[in-house]
Amino acid sequence: MTVNINKLGEYIEIVVLMNMDRIEKKLFEEINFIKKQLGEIKEHMVDIDSLLTAEEKELVFRSFENEARGKLVPLKKLEESNSKMFEVFLDIPVQDFLEEAGESINSQVKETLKELVLDPVPHRAKRVIESPQKLFRLRPGHLRFLYRVDYETRTLVVITIEPVSRIYR
Repeated sequence: MTVNINKLGEYIEIVVLMNMDRIEKKLFEEINFIKKQLGEIKEHMVDIDSLLTAEEKELVFRSFENEARGKLVPLKKLEESNSKMFEVFLDIPVQDFLEEAGESINSQVKETLKELVLDPVPHRAKRVIESPQKLFRLRPGHLRFLYRVDYETRTLVVITIEPVSRIYR
């Protein structure tokens, strides 16, 4: 029996091409399945910055108490102040943090507060979703701010400032 090598090569090529279509189809189905699963996972994911720890919940509660007792320290008014600016108050933990912080950190905090005076919720700020108050987090550099905004009185109370490294210990 003689076998035509050229014909055999053509048959093999046809079989391989037919199987490639099946393989591609199967891969496409698998990729779509994985995409669907990832979409479902993303729906249930929550950004860690949008939740409060038990310690932070206590700080928020104390912040309202400190405000009622008049213990918040107002940030010095900026020279170029206008009616669109928010008044910033520093809660006791922030006052303590700034007393212990070095000059570079204090400088970074001042720059961030200047930004917040004009725009209390910059695009990189995250809303704390589990709180009825308008609480936000902001991460400028290696620091993390937790603050609340009152649009009616145009005030912003910085509740705490911590190094990001402390948060993730």
